[in-house]
Amino acid sequence: MLFVRFRGGRLVAAGRDTTLLARLTELGADATIKIDAPDIDLAAEFANAAQGGFDVVIDYLWGAPTEALIRSVSRGDLTPASSRTRLVQVGEMASPAISLSAAALRSSGLEIIGNGTGRMPDPELLRAAFTQVMAGAARGDLVIDTEAVPLSQVTDAWDRDTKGARLVLVP
Repeated sequence: MLFVRFRGGRLVAAGRDTTLLARLTELGADATIKIDAPDIDLAAEFANAAQGGFDVVIDYLWGAPTEALIRSVSRGDLTPASSRTRLVQVGEMASPAISLSAAALRSSGLEIIGNGTGRMPDPELLRAAFTQVMAGAARGDLVIDTEAVPLSQVTDAWDRDTKGARLVLVP
C-alpha cells in the first residue's frame, strides 16, 4: 500500500486490494488508486489525484508503482517545480529496485529518503511521537482495525490474510 499526502490535507491511498481501498475511503482517504487495474496509466492516475502536487509520500511498495509516481511529478518543460515532494521509502512489497532517471530528480523537486532500522529518530522524538499517537488513539482520532486471537491460536493466525487488520494476541 502506498499512502500519499497532498497539499491541503488530501490523503490518497494506492494499493491492490479493492476491499482494503474501500475501507481506507471509509476511514477518510480522499481518493484511492488501484495500482494493478488493467490498462491503467498509473502515472496519469497519480497526477490526477495529486491536484497540483505531492508534499509527502510514504512508500511501502517501491518498484513499478513508485516509478509511476516519480513519472507523475517529473516535468518535461522548463517550468520550475513549485514545491518539493518528499518520498519516504519504507518498504519494498512490489520490488527491491527501481529505475530512476536523472531528469526526474532535476525537474520535480523530488527528495528521496529512507526510513528503517538503520535510520531511527532520536529516542526522545520517538517517545514524543508515540505519546501523541497513543493520545490520538485514546481520543478515538486514530482507527486501527484489529482482530483478537487467543494466544493458543497464534500459529494458525500468523499466516492468515487479515485484510489489513492487525492481530492482537489475547490470553
